[in-house]
Amino acid sequence: MIFHGINSVGKQAFEVLTDGQMDVMVAAGFNVVRLGFSWDLYETQPNVYNDTYLLEVNDVIRRLGERRIYSFIDMHQDVYAKQYW
Repeated sequence: MIFHGINSVGKQAFEVLTDGQMDVMVAAGFNVVRLGFSWDLYETQPNVYNDTYLLEVNDVIRRLGERRIYSFIDMHQDVYAKQYW
């Protein structure tokens, strides 16, 4: 399979793709999204987790999948962790 797609990674907030943006991707022949996952947005304080963030990420992945667009979850934390800003 040859992948053709976009990067969707936010540093300080989850970049939610809209249905309209996803439809444009389908029309352009895209079949993959590199979707950023920021641990800082999930673990907002030590041992305090934002389950709403997980639901938002899951919803985007589901809606992309409905359009036959794969999600590549990018979970790297090199410069996304606040201590490195």
